[in-house]
Amino acid sequence: MFDNVLEKITARRVAIALGLVSTILLVVLVIFIVDDINTSEKLKEALEKLDVLDALIRETTTTSTTTSTTTTIAIQNN
Repeated sequence: MFDNVLEKITARRVAIALGLVSTILLVVLVIFIVDDINTSEKLKEALEKLDVLDALIRETTTTSTTTSTTTTIAIQNN
């Protein structure tokens, strides 16, 4: 049984198999790196949007608290 397998394993087939495996690993690595870069860019964009939203919320809350006034009406008795 093992004699049959050993006859089929040649240096050429091993080289082809290793070449295919290394090519597949290289493609997967490139895909992973590109996806990681895209994810980093999306994360930076999301953080910038959150900063803008935070600044807008802070502006709105400080504006609303500073513009609110209290009116007191004094009634005089004659």
